[in-house]
Amino acid sequence: MAPDYLDPLPFVPLLPEELLRKHHVHEPLDHRFRSAARLLQAMWREDRELPIGHYRVEGKRKKLGSRISHVAARAGANFMAPAITALVRREVAYREPAAMIDEGRLYGNLLSSMPLAFNLFGLLKLDLAFASRVLGELFPDLVGAQVRAVLFEHSPGRGNPALTGDHSAFDVLLRYETPTGHKGFVAIELKYSESCQEPVPAIRPRYDDLANVVRSPAMLAP
Repeated sequence: MAPDYLDPLPFVPLLPEELLRKHHVHEPLDHRFRSAARLLQAMWREDRELPIGHYRVEGKRKKLGSRISHVAARAGANFMAPAITALVRREVAYREPAAMIDEGRLYGNLLSSMPLAFNLFGLLKLDLAFASRVLGELFPDLVGAQVRAVLFEHSPGRGNPALTGDHSAFDVLLRYETPTGHKGFVAIELKYSESCQEPVPAIRPRYDDLANVVRSPAMLAP
């Protein structure tokens, strides 16, 4: 029986070194998924005739197919639409104090989750009616809710001991209001090329304290 190539693949392919070297994406420390994702990004770059980027290793410049040149990066080539490029520049300029935005990764690294966040959710910020429809599709219990804001690299209080006391932030946050006036948010953490098998960081006791507050009867009351 002939295979159906439209069926979901059980694994990402194990790519030959020769193919990876051809596209300048042979990185021995890449796991299987990242290697495949890096190749796809290199091929996307080549299809659009974007100049290749570099990185330094042991003081030498090395081509990397999953990066674009500085000129292409500053022109906004890492984003899917001119409107998103304009949005990114505004968000970078008006970022929250102490927000951790690595502009090199944002503009020039095709394999970074940072530009992915803007490519996925940038158009939602520019059209809140569209964002509200997407919210309802993702969460059927929120059909009819209106998205009031889309925020990037957002924290309600970096370093505030009343919260987590650290400088962590949400990659993306959607603030919404339901037809009954209930206000809430959906916080999103994006991963792109991680294996999701990395060591889990230790959960600090403060996180347990906050979780218990959220689960308290007063917080759960309508």
